[in-house]
Amino acid sequence: MRELNSNLIVTPSLLLIDDSIAIHRLAEVMLRLVGVSVEHAYSGKEGLALAVSRPTDLVLLDYQMPDMDGLAVLKTLKREPSLESIPVIMITASDDPQLITEAFASGASDFVRKPLIKSEFTARILSALKTQRLIRELEIAALTDPLTGLANRNGLSLQIAKSFDRTSDAKQSRAVLFFDLDRFKQINDSLGHGVGDQLIREVARRLGVELQCNPAILGRSSSSTLARVGGDEFLVFMEGVASAKDAKQISEHLINSLSQPYTFGSNFFYSTGSAGVAFSVDESLQSDDLVRLADIALNEAKKAGRSCSRLFDQGMRENCEHQFRLEAELRKAVLNKDFHLVYQPIIELASGRIDSVEALIRWDHPEHGVVSPAEFIPISEDTGLIKEIGDWCMETAFLQFADWKRNIPRDAPKSISVNIARQQLSQPNFSERVRAIAKSTGVSTQCVNLEITESELMVNLSVAIEALTNLRNQGFKIHVDDFGTGYSSLACLNQFPIDVLKLDRSIIADIASRRYPAKLVEFVLRLARETDVSVIAEGIETQQQLDLLTGWRCRFGQGFLIARPMIAESFAGFAHTWNGKHLAPIVMPRRTQSKLS
Repeated sequence: MRELNSNLIVTPSLLLIDDSIAIHRLAEVMLRLVGVSVEHAYSGKEGLALAVSRPTDLVLLDYQMPDMDGLAVLKTLKREPSLESIPVIMITASDDPQLITEAFASGASDFVRKPLIKSEFTARILSALKTQRLIRELEIAALTDPLTGLANRNGLSLQIAKSFDRTSDAKQSRAVLFFDLDRFKQINDSLGHGVGDQLIREVARRLGVELQCNPAILGRSSSSTLARVGGDEFLVFMEGVASAKDAKQISEHLINSLSQPYTFGSNFFYSTGSAGVAFSVDESLQSDDLVRLADIALNEAKKAGRSCSRLFDQGMRENCEHQFRLEAELRKAVLNKDFHLVYQPIIELASGRIDSVEALIRWDHPEHGVVSPAEFIPISEDTGLIKEIGDWCMETAFLQFADWKRNIPRDAPKSISVNIARQQLSQPNFSERVRAIAKSTGVSTQCVNLEITESELMVNLSVAIEALTNLRNQGFKIHVDDFGTGYSSLACLNQFPIDVLKLDRSIIADIASRRYPAKLVEFVLRLARETDVSVIAEGIETQQQLDLLTGWRCRFGQGFLIARPMIAESFAGFAHTWNGKHLAPIVMPRRTQSKLS
């Protein structure tokens, strides 16, 4: 390999098309001295044939030739898709400006005059070659991921498009495997972006090794292209895979290769990946379609618990389309405030009196009626709409609570609970905004309970602890919702500033029939008393559950046995009637022995 003028590293090739043997000999001598190899063609037709059959970096083209003049050759070259980007320099002895203008209009990059002058001739050739090399480097960079050296999204799209162009066979099978790493953000946050980059490179290497060095997983007639298409996202495009089942098996094999341990210096850890698979033998499905369907399947794999793969099916498409429509409709609902709140009482079990009330949002859909928050809250969290919805909930609930305090002071609840999401809690000014809403509605922060689920708290411990501490210092009470369903429930008592634990309804449902839930509830109640934390049992639906919880000295309860969530207009009458039945404290036995003990 020879260096070209200190800037060009590779040996470039040039195709000279000229009917003059003398020009060929002279050009050969001058170009050899600057490290340019020359292919020779002595007619226009011969030059076109060589250009098509042999790759070249530059065409040097004579204007006047007997069989086919230079302009005709130039126009033919520029009509060929594989040749149109190759620069063409015209050689001419004419001073006719019209001829030169026409050459540029037809696609020429430059021209040199006869007789050839060495300094001018080589300077123009080298300049054109350097420009061409720079263009190619930029084109490669635009199609390549700099971290892994794999194709990027644009490069992969180009490869897939070429695949569709190569064949018109409607039975050609194609598959797209869409991978991403599970909890990659946690690795970046805990070990640093340097380790994150090392992980991405190692994942690229492992996938590449399996696809290139283990042909058995693809099959003899299959081929594959691997690309990195996002931060921790990789995509494999395959042709000739026998079936959708085979494509899914390949994805599972690749996932297994990613689950092996990683060691970078002193860092030793495990990481897993999830995959979505789309398979087709239908020519009506284009490249973008397959990628989109694989992405949908990847989302389903993540919902299924990660470290697995899912094959796209029609049910996923229908669900995705439904979610997409729901998101668009939810955005309209946020603008139009198409929501209302319902309120569920929380009672003090020892006395039976209403202690608090939880505000729960409902969506008034114009076609489908009332939509459950279980359906639209996850969408609002994914899209960021939860921040606007959360502010509306707090303001509406606080105004209603203030109204009860004014109009039914004897029966009004002591406090009101509103649910908050992790996205709200992570906002830098969240505590100030909640305090401002409470102040503007005339509600004391001491009367506001902020509920967040245990699983949401564990996503980012440091942020959650700081935010909750700020809120608690301003007087807000912190309730941990759905307690007992997470993997580190007891750790919450030590890690977070907590006032109340809300035992999840799934645990309460089984306390009368199963030993483990009953023992768990008894243990949590004892531990909560020792740490000065109150407990609310959610989902009380039977008298037997209520009796057990009262006997275990659970302080508060909530559920359908007491009251279903109700609109604000119904609460005043309910509270007056309910509290009227519980004017005197109910004397409970010191302890009711569980039948499961």
